[in-house]
Amino acid sequence: MFVKPAPGRSVPNPERGFDLLPETGMIVPRTSYWLRRIADGDVSEGPVAATAAPAPPVEPPAVAEPTPAASPVPARSRASASKSQSPAATTAPATSEA
Repeated sequence: MFVKPAPGRSVPNPERGFDLLPETGMIVPRTSYWLRRIADGDVSEGPVAATAAPAPPVEPPAVAEPTPAASPVPARSRASASKSQSPAATTAPATSEA
């Protein structure tokens, strides 16, 4: 449907990121938003003007591909790993039998 703002009105256009509807009018989809604007007197519906063109579709914002996250657990250093793996810590204490 073709709508144009009423004289002296600035009407946001939700299909175009809430940019204002041009004074010359624009072809818009028949949605509850535009039907309310007509009922409120903010816009008037009429025949398509010779200069009006359909509104180009709004491209959704590009979403970046997720990047693999680094491991949340830091790797242990060699020094701390060697301390926990020392032979004294892994062997049983020697017992003396007399």
